[in-house]
Amino acid sequence: MISQSFDITITADSVDAISGSSVGPKSRHIASALFSTVLVIYLIAKVSDVFLGAAGNSASTRSKFDFVIGIVTALTILWVILGMTFYVIRSFFPNGDAIHCEHNLLSVRKIPTFNFRGQWKTTSFPINDVVGLHFGLVRFSRYNTATGLIFTVNGKKIKVFDTLQIPEAVQILDGLQKLGVDTVRDPGERMSVEMVLERRNSKLGRLLS
Repeated sequence: MISQSFDITITADSVDAISGSSVGPKSRHIASALFSTVLVIYLIAKVSDVFLGAAGNSASTRSKFDFVIGIVTALTILWVILGMTFYVIRSFFPNGDAIHCEHNLLSVRKIPTFNFRGQWKTTSFPINDVVGLHFGLVRFSRYNTATGLIFTVNGKKIKVFDTLQIPEAVQILDGLQKLGVDTVRDPGERMSVEMVLERRNSKLGRLLS
């Protein structure tokens, strides 16, 4: 996961945080596009092998079950190719998340995934309806994890940000807590902040940031 910069402004009366992701650095997009292109070519080759193998199996004495498995595998790989292609194309267009909080209202702003014009969608919640706002996993899989802010409003779970890291999360949570937002804090978060900042300040951390 490539971390994104965050603009965070905290005053006595408000908290503003926006992910710096209108369009990321051009070099990262080019690197992502090249990597994804190589991966897509590899997957297409695998699809061809699977389809040819499945067709060969159907003409041989092997069971139809092997043929079905081959087709399902090929379709799965094709789905991954489509997803990777969309991800590469989408990365060249504006995307982002933001929150704005005052003493009585918490607003969440997002550029929807399928909106390529950079138009923000805003949803606002009374602070008294916001329950258990905390830092945690907003998305995870075998290959990737994403962390952000999570809270509940009238039984519905709301997630904002997917590249937020613990140092920035603590800043935001501190500000929101002072404004009266119901937050859930991790007792070990300060130690986690120190570890992440130390890693960022290392040579390898600066290279990857």
